Amino acid sequence: SRDISEAEGSAGPRRSSASATTASAALAQPDFIMEDSKLVLAEMAAFMLEVGDAEALTEHLVGGYEGAAQHCNILANWLVNFADESAEDAKSSIESSLADRVTAAFDPVAVDESIIAEDPVAFLNWLTELVQFRQWRDLIYQLAQRHSTCAFLNWAIKEISERGFEEEMKHVPAACAKLPVFCRYLSTSLSKLLAEEFDRSMEKDLEQLLDMACYGEATYLFSQVLLYNLAQTPVNGRGHTVRRLGQELEKAALARGRDVSRYSVQLCGAHHYPRATSAMQSMLAKRQLNPADMLTLYQLYKQQDPPPAALLRLPLFVQLLTDALFLPESQEINAEYLHTYVYLLAVAAAARDSSSSLDTGHSGELSLTEAAIKRASDICRSNKHVMQSVRDLIKALRYPVVAYGVLGFVEKALSDERGCDLSQVEQASVYLILVDEVATNHPHLRPRILPMLCRLFEQFHPSLDELSQLEFKVRLVDRFVGIINL
Repeated sequence: SRDISEAEGSAGPRRSSASATTASAALAQPDFIMEDSKLVLAEMAAFMLEVGDAEALTEHLVGGYEGAAQHCNILANWLVNFADESAEDAKSSIESSLADRVTAAFDPVAVDESIIAEDPVAFLNWLTELVQFRQWRDLIYQLAQRHSTCAFLNWAIKEISERGFEEEMKHVPAACAKLPVFCRYLSTSLSKLLAEEFDRSMEKDLEQLLDMACYGEATYLFSQVLLYNLAQTPVNGRGHTVRRLGQELEKAALARGRDVSRYSVQLCGAHHYPRATSAMQSMLAKRQLNPADMLTLYQLYKQQDPPPAALLRLPLFVQLLTDALFLPESQEINAEYLHTYVYLLAVAAAARDSSSSLDTGHSGELSLTEAAIKRASDICRSNKHVMQSVRDLIKALRYPVVAYGVLGFVEKALSDERGCDLSQVEQASVYLILVDEVATNHPHLRPRILPMLCRLFEQFHPSLDELSQLEFKVRLVDRFVGIINL
């Protein structure tokens, strides 16, 4: 105290009583002596400069000491010594209790006001140290969910991201509202997904990316525009993977009930074909196919300069089209327009885009695909001669688009007892044989088959006796095992 008094006493004249009051208030704060040593020394120096009373300085520091940190240490030692807890468990208990107290008493307005009055350097040093600990980062995430407008929490989220912890923010929607944070996370996640061939180990990363990107309209559009531009200039031959990511993102948004049709239509490269985009957007917005719009698209794709096939590959449109062509009792299709549905699905499946235009040099493959779709659709929609036509269906299953449609048909038939008499073992077996064929020849559809089998396994069929129920479930388990071993 003497050294500080002498050094500061010779530095200049004493200042106003208002400044002295401010310095006294800082020193009198509870447990101020336990703060960062640089801050404490700075306030002590300021007090001596204003007041010059070493005894008063000592009284302020001692009088404000409550020993909260020391009490926590004592409690932790009691838990270890008397409650037979490990040191790590005791530490977690204390920290959990402190986090609960902070959560209950947190006032975002008061916190923001105190931060504004705080020394910016001291605040940044404290925050940098705080975010190094996982438990306090988790507390910040939790508070940010509740107080999205708090400036301190927004700054803390940004600081956490800059320190390299963006992987932890996968389940923190509040982080998505900060563009720099979201951009850094999106960049890291895409780099990881595009670095190597996609496999099942990456499914969790993909789901987390989709959750973040679907946080809001802005994050969805930002992600889709980025993927669209990446697809135009593919690196390391990953253009197909990037386009697939865009489709998965669109499907995730649709599953959450979002209407993203206007973005989908504009980002598929068909903006030079206003009639095509207008017809498509009309159907996507209503989630229902319209014969007049389908005829318009059919006529446009029959022209010399058709729109890009990407317009027909929008996930929602493909789902609506396959449901209409393969599911019994689905949308009625007038026989006069059936060929338009079949042709457009064949174009989506078999045609190739060359830059922004459709490549018509593969008409043979297109015709074969169209014929396979037509034959399989006739069998599935009638749902009367499946057993007699199983060979024709198996031949058509070599086309991925047919396999996709037939899977939907099989699930519908096995779920609806009017479409399949499960008590007839042979009839149920035919449908499961189709599933085997799809799983064997189309690995990319296996992730769809497993959830389908789960739903069928969990379903109860009241018309079946217990033995028949058991036999049917055994057959489903056989398919599970077979697919896992492929």
